[in-house]
Amino acid sequence: MTVGSWSLLTENGDVFHGGRLVGHLTVSEEQVLGAIMARYPLLISGLALYEAGFSSECARTYVYRIRQKLGQAVITTDHKRGYRFNPEAAA
Repeated sequence: MTVGSWSLLTENGDVFHGGRLVGHLTVSEEQVLGAIMARYPLLISGLALYEAGFSSECARTYVYRIRQKLGQAVITTDHKRGYRFNPEAAA
């Protein structure tokens, strides 16, 4: 899956930015990031993540871990509404 200069390889969880490997995600992190990227440019609600099998606390935890690995700006949070992928973020 590719959005802007970001690519997520869903078969192994590798994440590339501008063709350079910038991180490796666990299966759950990859599923959350994949769901968020798939909705770009729209946001994905907590309900949609819940329907995908992630409680709100789990989703927050995985978003936190993704941000730790890929950078804080890669996922933005719209308070009480959901998450949005930010392809303009630097790795």
